[in-house]
Amino acid sequence: MASIQKVVKLHKTDKFDNLLLAQVLGWHCLVKKEEFKEGDLCVYFEIDSILPDKPVFTFMNRYRNKVKTIKMHGVVSQGLALPLSYFPELVNVTEGQDVTSELGVTKYEGALPICGDIMGNFPAGIPKTDETRLQAIPGILERNKGIECVITEKLDGCSATYYVYEGKFGVCSRNLELKRSDCVYWAMSDKYKIEEQLLALGKNIVLQGEIVGPKVQGNKYKLPNQQLFMFNVLEWRGNDYSYANFDTMIDYSNMLNIPTVPVLPFTNYILDGAGVDQWVEMSKGNSILNSITKREGLVVRGRLNQFDIEVGRLSFKVINPDFLLKYE
Repeated sequence: MASIQKVVKLHKTDKFDNLLLAQVLGWHCLVKKEEFKEGDLCVYFEIDSILPDKPVFTFMNRYRNKVKTIKMHGVVSQGLALPLSYFPELVNVTEGQDVTSELGVTKYEGALPICGDIMGNFPAGIPKTDETRLQAIPGILERNKGIECVITEKLDGCSATYYVYEGKFGVCSRNLELKRSDCVYWAMSDKYKIEEQLLALGKNIVLQGEIVGPKVQGNKYKLPNQQLFMFNVLEWRGNDYSYANFDTMIDYSNMLNIPTVPVLPFTNYILDGAGVDQWVEMSKGNSILNSITKREGLVVRGRLNQFDIEVGRLSFKVINPDFLLKYE
């Protein structure tokens, strides 16, 4: 959430006399004109960062210390870039260095439905469902130019993980494993008969999806009931797992009668060198679930689960700034 990054470019804007629009990685954020020149290192705080109660962050109190997308006089600013001189505790830093812990920064998780009785931490060996924002890894586009991808709609709900390992069935929220209880995660398991269906497969397997509907994140899609939309299937090979590719996930969706997250029309999209700003424009639009609701954004993945040297599985998310502005 907080790292040492380079100010790649500074752009003047006719909306402000004392502010410039700085490019940091793939992000654009407003900075004071006198604080940076191109090529300088800064401390960059990504959106959804929660800043600690320290004097250096007093000016963020109006936002309850949360870094978020803002729009001022028509200019969209995402993130916060501050000079290294603000943080004397950071010495001998290098570009790309993670300073989240050193500065006491945490991540805003948002309000989730009551999760019921906690069994323990998220199971070791199963990857969590977080995706990396494209703006934080802009080099992924050029590295994977020519790769065929699938683009799905990112839904604003709560992620759920269901698994079978060595004959044991488990249910998890984003960060915790849950005992059977009266909660949305187990309700979805019962609704879609996930426990009995996964156990019947007779293999070690993981299903991950997004729960949306009433009492979940304000039900932005105005759905009449809670629903689960699958976005990952993982299969074990010995002691390790592998993601099912897109076509195999579709096969599981049909077999288990669980829908996938909405797939956008350009399913066979080839990464063609389009830049971050172009992808942000592509992320804009309305949801397939409800045509009057702004979609949260896009998730882009290699159709055949190609490997990327920076993030592992070729996968990233692009959040619609119009969605952030409306709901933040």
